[in-house]
Amino acid sequence: MTDPLLIPCPHCNGLNRIPAERLNDHPKCGRCKAEVLLNKPFELKQGDYASQIKGDLPLLVDVWADWCGPCKSFAPVFEQAAGQLAGKCRLAKLDSEAN
Repeated sequence: MTDPLLIPCPHCNGLNRIPAERLNDHPKCGRCKAEVLLNKPFELKQGDYASQIKGDLPLLVDVWADWCGPCKSFAPVFEQAAGQLAGKCRLAKLDSEAN
């Protein structure tokens, strides 16, 4: 048995200890009971960044803007990558205009 991983909840920023062998079991947050590992990018706010980088899984952030054409064309690729990397890497989107 391996050491559990610390993974922040994308909904409430609560830190969760999740055994590595349970990463594919759709673990729930101990605080808010929402799913911790998503198959899609989650919305990241500037104030949540410090909490979200505390996790043991890498966090890949797409910084985007509504007016940015390349950002819009990249969005489906990023969404697909989130599904493929679930349990290995967490993907988030940060709106540069709102933050």
